[in-house]
Amino acid sequence: SITETVNVEPRAALGLICLREGPMLRMIAATVLVAIPLQVNSLTLEQVLDLARERAPGIVLARSRIGEAKGRLTGASVLLAENPMIESSFGRRVSTRRGFLDAEVGLSQTFEVGGHRKARVAAALAGVASAHAESDDASRRILRDVSAAFFRVLWVQEQVRLARESEAIAIDTLRIAERRLQA
Repeated sequence: SITETVNVEPRAALGLICLREGPMLRMIAATVLVAIPLQVNSLTLEQVLDLARERAPGIVLARSRIGEAKGRLTGASVLLAENPMIESSFGRRVSTRRGFLDAEVGLSQTFEVGGHRKARVAAALAGVASAHAESDDASRRILRDVSAAFFRVLWVQEQVRLARESEAIAIDTLRIAERRLQA
């Protein structure tokens, strides 16, 4: 479990990421940072990953594709692929003796033979499995990128802390040197 936290200064963190990384990571960073409430001062890796799971566009899109594939499975699972058709025609027949009224009514239904429905359902099931696999892969890739960005921000924060300490040491050294010079 990672106990390190990133102190969140959203504009600064986003600026650092945007300067160093490609457009995909910029989009992920922007999505995650927009989701951070203003009163939060620091985030753990787990909190950042949870935000990404909830709001990263690539993960949300992958989840919606699973729903789309399930919809295709529902459509493929119907017993009859087509609706029955009712046809009718009416007309008057005129002859020399007397007029007749002709009427015709027909009902037709297409039935699938040879396992077409079974193949259609199997293909839809494979589509659902594929959508799940693609969703898992997209989540894994995005969470990897978010984790990498988190650790880059930790590294940058440590660099800034070290630079401030160096500056403080340099200022103290300068003061000591000025006092020695005056003495």
